[in-house]
Amino acid sequence: MELGREIFSGQHALAAHLRDDNRMLHDNAVRCINCHGHADNAASFGPPLTSQYLLSDIRRRGGPPSRYDLRSFCRVLNVGVDPTGIVLKKAMPQYALSDTECAALWSFVMAQ
Repeated sequence: MELGREIFSGQHALAAHLRDDNRMLHDNAVRCINCHGHADNAASFGPPLTSQYLLSDIRRRGGPPSRYDLRSFCRVLNVGVDPTGIVLKKAMPQYALSDTECAALWSFVMAQ
């Protein structure tokens, strides 16, 4: 859980780049909290990373209803493709997460 909190807040640095651009982004640019960290979702760039949002069977990005599990969560972080196969916007970094890091982040957001 602690590793997941550190990843979310940016205390644990991650390597990431934007889709179709292999230049690595600066550590400060790839913190989850930058886009997903506001209690008031209206102030957030990205959707909330909470169990309520991720586990809800809802329509995302105009696609069919879907929900996340650990595998699809890691897939969206690594390659930018959601559970229904929809490619996320290019602004979402693609991370080089280990299985351990992804599972830790998943555990952290599931507690939110």
